[in-house]
Amino acid sequence: MVHNLGCGPGPFTAMNWAVEEEDRIIILEDDCVPSPAFFPYCNYLLDKYLDDERIWIVSGNNYCPEFPLPADYAFTGYAHSQGWATWRRCIKQVDLEMRDYPEFMDRKLLYSLLPRKEADYFMRSLERTYT
Repeated sequence: MVHNLGCGPGPFTAMNWAVEEEDRIIILEDDCVPSPAFFPYCNYLLDKYLDDERIWIVSGNNYCPEFPLPADYAFTGYAHSQGWATWRRCIKQVDLEMRDYPEFMDRKLLYSLLPRKEADYFMRSLERTYT
């Protein structure tokens, strides 16, 4: 690589390169040191949800350790991005140019999926990203 691609294209260029060789990858921020249990946790869930199109990433975090979960993992619409794992099928669908954004914005799809406050928050965030 001749120059730094920046924080948007850089990581996705690397991820696209990685999924040319592997069907799944684990991504760690450069200052992230995961628990040794993180890797088998990711592998287990990557195997389990390989063909489930609803699941795009596996992330590891315990936001509230004082309130243990009754299970080993939970589903959420929010992911922790310091350490996560995903599949080729998901990385190949990422469009950094946001080609469908104008139609997405016009149809206000988030408002049919999320409560109004959440949809407003994400719509503002997407607009800043797009412009």
